[in-house]
Amino acid sequence: MTDEMTHYADTAYSVDWLPPQPPGPDQSKKLKKEMTIARVPWGSYVGINATKYFKSSNAYWVELLRYHGEKAFLKNGFYYSEKKINISSSKKKKSGFSNRMERFATALSRALNFKDNVGKVLIIPFAFFGLFFLLKLDFYGFFKSFLVPLAFFYAFHVYYVRVVERKDLTRYFEDNEWRDRLSFSRVDGMLYFNYKPYPFHEFDAYLQREVSQYNTTHYLVLHHRYPEKSYDETLKVSPSFTVGSGFPSECYASWDTLQRYMDVNQPLPDIPVLEMFRHRDPTTRAYDAAGKRGRPERYWRDFYLNASQEEIEKLCEEQARKVRSAPWSGRPDAMELSIQGYRNQRTAEPKDIDRFSTFLRSTPEFVDHPEAQKNTDSSDDASNEPSENDEPPRKS
Repeated sequence: MTDEMTHYADTAYSVDWLPPQPPGPDQSKKLKKEMTIARVPWGSYVGINATKYFKSSNAYWVELLRYHGEKAFLKNGFYYSEKKINISSSKKKKSGFSNRMERFATALSRALNFKDNVGKVLIIPFAFFGLFFLLKLDFYGFFKSFLVPLAFFYAFHVYYVRVVERKDLTRYFEDNEWRDRLSFSRVDGMLYFNYKPYPFHEFDAYLQREVSQYNTTHYLVLHHRYPEKSYDETLKVSPSFTVGSGFPSECYASWDTLQRYMDVNQPLPDIPVLEMFRHRDPTTRAYDAAGKRGRPERYWRDFYLNASQEEIEKLCEEQARKVRSAPWSGRPDAMELSIQGYRNQRTAEPKDIDRFSTFLRSTPEFVDHPEAQKNTDSSDDASNEPSENDEPPRKS
């Protein structure tokens, strides 16, 4: 290993050095029962990140960064870092009464935020009574029934946001223990399930569909290829879990992002939550130092700390369009080079995977995927170049 790679364990994952593996048992009946559409390929990175990583609903890290600063953020860790993605964390539970009071206080603090439906419901009765007394020219009644409650709500809102929420964010750092109930470790190439490590390359990704009376939802589900080795006596299951959902193209993009995160020959995916950790990952640090990232060091942090909700929504809309237009179908599967007969277990894919989600109303066109070819030059920097389709809009 070169000096650059000493940060990683010998078991670290890369699609360039997949070890020989035996074929897994036939799981076709189980997959059919779970309405599996297709197995998503290994490798052949497209380089486009899933839209979910850019949504404001997933930007809790912004508030943590705003209140605590980067030093505390890097010191205490987060569910995403250059070492590990923790999908499941352990958090101190609050009592039922405490939880109800917190929710009530949150609703009150949002009373002046008219984008929040709870706030509208709380403020309307006071506005109604205030208007009633104002029309009767009863200014004392107007003051007592409207201005005083309004001032109370505003003072409570300011206090809650500036004091209570800030303390809650501090407790978030202190109370969370990043345990490995379900996590992906870039450093050692392991997937931790119920505190037990399994090699990441032993999990296959499948696109599954759930049909209801009103809509159809797609999920990216990881199944352990060798369930007889990983059956958990406590949970009575072998590792299987969902790591993405939405349009089929979004599920493919989630798998592409996750693979590139785990692949130590690739820089960290250029997503907002990982930006402040890029300098601590050896491969990513060298990649950025060579000027290959193509954007400022603090691009995402400055954008999210200053962007409006409309700007973030515009970013997500553009990212979603790039995901839907990306060439997800017809790519080779690198795992074919590691497992004999692996190709025979994968069916042809629909040419347009998003259109395939409505196959009940149309006949999709299928395409076969080419055979995987061994990469004779794994140091090719071209494979690490960011896709032009992944360039976010810049603020003017």
